[in-house]
Amino acid sequence: MVEAISPCDVAEDVAGEDQVCWNQYAGGMEAHRQVSRTLEKMEPRFIGIAHTEGDHRMYTIIRPAELAPSPRGTVTFEGEAHGSGVSFFLVNNEPGDGPDLHRHPYSETWIVRSGKALMTADGEDLEATAGDIVVVGGDTPHKFKNVRTDRLEIVCIHASPRMIQESLDE
Repeated sequence: MVEAISPCDVAEDVAGEDQVCWNQYAGGMEAHRQVSRTLEKMEPRFIGIAHTEGDHRMYTIIRPAELAPSPRGTVTFEGEAHGSGVSFFLVNNEPGDGPDLHRHPYSETWIVRSGKALMTADGEDLEATAGDIVVVGGDTPHKFKNVRTDRLEIVCIHASPRMIQESLDE
């Protein structure tokens, strides 16, 4: 029997179970209980499956050394190669740096970790600082720049397994 569990239980359960599955349903423990009851009837749709014996793995751990930052300090992750439905940039920009105006055919979510960004979305300027989350809808022209004297750390989550970007004239 395969047991559906929440991601927070994985670390504890992997050591003690023959097989641990993470279902791709969100919504808390009730969703996990529902999936657990019907898992055997469903077509397998797993984010990850871990076996304590053998070498079969259906999950990926990417170590920091495997995603070297660009010369400007940005790490790029494209999910497609890892079975993920999202991609992201881990941005660590110098003052004044940031992407020029562009758009994507999917939404992008920014999580500002430190610093201050001047963002432009659909022609409107807004400022975002540490802790702010900004969501830009698909096909919305946008850009951001680091407007402080220290580095800007921001996570740019793309709702796509691969990056698709169209540069735009300003």
